[in-house]
Amino acid sequence: MQQMLIDGGSSVSVIDCLEKQMPFWDKTLEVMVATHPDSDHIGGLSNVLESYIVPLIITNQQTKETADFDRFQQAVTRQVATGGNHLIGSEGFHFMLDNNVDVSILNPSYDQAQSVSWVSQKSETLLSAVETQSVPADTDYNNQSVVMMVSFNQLDILLTGDLETSGEQALLRKNLINEVEVLKVGHHGAKTSTSPEFIAKTSPEISVISVGKNNRYGHPNAEVITQLEESGSLILRTDQVSTFTLSSDGRTIWRDQPLSVPRLKVLIANWLKNLVFFKTQTKTGSRF
Repeated sequence: MQQMLIDGGSSVSVIDCLEKQMPFWDKTLEVMVATHPDSDHIGGLSNVLESYIVPLIITNQQTKETADFDRFQQAVTRQVATGGNHLIGSEGFHFMLDNNVDVSILNPSYDQAQSVSWVSQKSETLLSAVETQSVPADTDYNNQSVVMMVSFNQLDILLTGDLETSGEQALLRKNLINEVEVLKVGHHGAKTSTSPEFIAKTSPEISVISVGKNNRYGHPNAEVITQLEESGSLILRTDQVSTFTLSSDGRTIWRDQPLSVPRLKVLIANWLKNLVFFKTQTKTGSRF
């Protein structure tokens, strides 16, 4: 089974998450995506790059003068030096994972000539920020986030990074957005993202908001929450339900519930009850 990691939070806790989701012997993460270089998105990715083999690393062209980005940049360079690939994600790029999982990048939009890795494949040195930062000065920073549509048979998942309203409008104008089953709400549910038009067009069955508890920004915005609720979308917030897992067979989607002690006791009791019933039926059947 192939795996893709999109952003890694701000700490090493992403490693714990991967260890729970991946077999202990599997040390290859086929695809890593850093939607943009903010620390709350890439802070944990350096630890992943130091612990796993990552054949394909996708970023946008932005760089940032922070310790977290410097460490991430160096970790990417080491992966490239040992055979990995660094790709500048841009609208129109498409690839497949196994089990009919189709991944399309919808944003940002770069000219092909501008899509230059900030890791030099030949010298294994880093290119300067001046060479790589092709984003116009009047372009909003968050709207250069890598946005992806992940499709699995009849299921569509839209992952938006920190995309804001003007970026959403650009996707709508290009007719790149349709109804989806799952929406990763932009910019942690900030009031500058997830416009009514965007909600109406995507009509998500499930809206996922990745946000820290009691964060200093006040995310998610109450109006955004109200609009999503009024659309009929089920909202899952990490500040309320912590880490959770969504599973799908390509037609339906469900949330995997952790086995708490009370729930585990109920499952064991039901199993024992069914076992006794099975034995009784077997004994009864032996009379004939």
